[in-house]
Amino acid sequence: SAYFVGKKEITEADAKKYIDEAKDLFKVTKEGSSVDIEFDTGTKLKDIMGKSSTKKEAETFIRQIKTGTLGTKGAIIYSQDGSVGSGRKFIAKAIAGETKSPYVELNAMDFGAQEIDLLGSGPMSTESTINQLCSLVQTQAEASPNKSAVMLIENFEYLPFGESISEYYPKSLAQLSREIDNFSKKGLNVLVLGSVTDPELAGECSEKVLKFIDKIEVESPANNINAREEILTDFMKKKGLKIAGETKADKKAVAKLMAEKTDGFPFVYLVNLVDKIKTVAFERGHKSIDIGDVTEAYLQLTTGRPASAPISEYSKKIVASHECGHGFNLEFMWNLAEKQN
Repeated sequence: SAYFVGKKEITEADAKKYIDEAKDLFKVTKEGSSVDIEFDTGTKLKDIMGKSSTKKEAETFIRQIKTGTLGTKGAIIYSQDGSVGSGRKFIAKAIAGETKSPYVELNAMDFGAQEIDLLGSGPMSTESTINQLCSLVQTQAEASPNKSAVMLIENFEYLPFGESISEYYPKSLAQLSREIDNFSKKGLNVLVLGSVTDPELAGECSEKVLKFIDKIEVESPANNINAREEILTDFMKKKGLKIAGETKADKKAVAKLMAEKTDGFPFVYLVNLVDKIKTVAFERGHKSIDIGDVTEAYLQLTTGRPASAPISEYSKKIVASHECGHGFNLEFMWNLAEKQN
């Protein structure tokens, strides 16, 4: 502490004074909450690439929120192919962004304990935490243009199916249902999205939790070459990457190759590939990417192949001499064999 810089010896009283002051200095307040409300996600429908049917489903909810006809509704949002990083959160943020709705994320796994502290106001029961959180959402929804809000609950399946893990999961679900009813009574347009990865759980969640009967399927580009090309091209632009080629046809061929090579890739893998391509092109000093950059990035990503380190001129000479030795030896042995025959 700065209080004791000039002291040669720190006494027990000094230590006690520091502890007392530190309690106030580092006291957890609502600013230390692990739950953040975003008032502008900065994400819009136009940012959704390669997911045409998912975009249409999102448009339905957006239209209902804007016209005040949504009411408060629960819906299951899930990955078509069961992959992590499919874009469920991205879709939720796009709905919030288009409707100028406050947006909040929760993780159902947090509600498996008797007491939790998500709001920075000290440990509370799961029911009390959900109640206070929804009161906060209600306040923000009432102040928004469409009296709306979007809540995303990740790992939602824990609430209806986590009873064997913790008795507090079903209690949390019951409280959430009460809060949804309360939002409805207040005339608010609150969309509560339960996010699950496994598509098989989507139907089961809807059957067990009737307030979440609607579903949004997040399309996978894994088996759609046109969707992969659209996503890859879009992220290349966002990363400031230019494709090599003298004509549009040349550039289109590189983009097409990328889409062909990535058959079976979920959304997050495509994003990772673009990052890897950028790294490879930078290491090679390329201002625009070519087919070689794409191939190298693909191999590094799929096989664990390490990036090539720069080779010194001395090493090049050693390797070349070594390989020449193989060639010389082959020629010598061939000539020797001919003479013996």
